[in-house]
Amino acid sequence: MQTSFWSRRRVLGVLAAATAVAATPSVLIPATAAAAENTAPEPVPLPDTERAKVVRAWLTGGKGVKAAAAVALYGSDAAIQTFLAETLPRQTVDDNWVAIVRSLDRAGKGLRREAVATLESGDAAIAAFLQDGFRPAILEDLQVATTTVSSTGGKAVVRSANAALNAATTPALTTFLTDSQYDSRLEDTRVQVTTMLLTAGPEVRKYASRALDGAASDVEWFIETGQHIARARDQESATIEELVALVEREGKRAEQETNLAVEASARAETPPGRPRKPPRRPLPRRPPPRTMCRSRGRRPARRRARRRARRTPHATPSTPPMPR
Repeated sequence: MQTSFWSRRRVLGVLAAATAVAATPSVLIPATAAAAENTAPEPVPLPDTERAKVVRAWLTGGKGVKAAAAVALYGSDAAIQTFLAETLPRQTVDDNWVAIVRSLDRAGKGLRREAVATLESGDAAIAAFLQDGFRPAILEDLQVATTTVSSTGGKAVVRSANAALNAATTPALTTFLTDSQYDSRLEDTRVQVTTMLLTAGPEVRKYASRALDGAASDVEWFIETGQHIARARDQESATIEELVALVEREGKRAEQETNLAVEASARAETPPGRPRKPPRRPLPRRPPPRTMCRSRGRRPARRRARRRARRTPHATPSTPPMPR
């Protein structure tokens, strides 16, 4: 969950001009208007004299008013009267211009738009803007900032932002932007970490449990850094386990293919529908008869007969019996 939040420095920068004017309402308005209202409490009780008015201008005025008041206080009564009648209104107008121009670089779009329009309208419009006219523009910028935070936040941030928008006051919106949004952000972050405990790996669950048991900084560190370290470790463990499972799976597959090949070979040797016969034994080879000689007739046989006759001893011829 990537949520963009306004920092306290950014919000205070937007409110800088308004805060300064609200804190010292007689700084940048004409002396006649301040004297007419006479509602703001004085920082230092002073008597109702001309020199006291110069001192009051020095205490509450801008840089130009302070410098001119200091010069007048060192002068005579004529210098005091000249300051109150001529110098103070002129220096007040200059300080008003400086205050508005300095606020432009840190102001929001609404305040910048109204300030530029006021600078083009004259000294009276500038005095009215610095007295109360800036407040609607400040409220508009705070509402825009709160809506931006709400659109990118979680449920808790949206809930707090809606409460501030419904109040529609500068203090409520300022409190949300400078304080409440961070508490709501922490609540949303804890919910996100708790969700990881149900779906993540063992290392992520271990890191998430430690973050939830720690402080807010621990939860922020887990979201920004810790979860990525834990996911990398889970991925490393999963890779090793996958390799082992892959080797086992391929081994079983090779064994099955071997068995199928053996069965297919056996089926190929035996025709379908006939029992398998045992292989025939080769007959013994008979030598050809010795008495046969096709090339030269029967000469070898005669020679063998003569050899046998020589080896046999000669028998004595028997005398035929005499006739009776």
